[in-house]
Amino acid sequence: MGATLAHGDKTTGEDTAVALLKFAGGQLATIESSWIEKGGMQLRHEFVGSEGRLVTDTSVSPVWGFIGQPVGYLVEKADSETGWVHPVPEETRAYGFSQQMRHFVDHYEAGTEPSETFHDGVIVNTILDACYRAMRSGHWEPVRYPA
Repeated sequence: MGATLAHGDKTTGEDTAVALLKFAGGQLATIESSWIEKGGMQLRHEFVGSEGRLVTDTSVSPVWGFIGQPVGYLVEKADSETGWVHPVPEETRAYGFSQQMRHFVDHYEAGTEPSETFHDGVIVNTILDACYRAMRSGHWEPVRYPA
């Protein structure tokens, strides 16, 4: 499911979405993506197994402050320029952007294949296509991997 709930003036796409994925082995995964949450963007992941749980949150910052007047850019998708703010130190590193770009440049220069391949991108987009079909149909949709 997905909808444009708050940013119709900024996008023709959805600004919030939830996907429920069911795997061939019966496992389930939920994916939530939104840029309408008050308090700024979260980058949280939870993996739950039969013997434990792993949680990451790269948007958690040990730095916060109260700002009375706007000072400019604080963090990606910040919903407020004043009040209590939580900038993320070294934001591109915390979100993995700089490491990702370095990885691709290193592999390009070496003439080797990166960890994430074109094939991986096709798989991700095939899953996204199934999610968009489910948004339109309102039902489970199979992932149709191209032959």
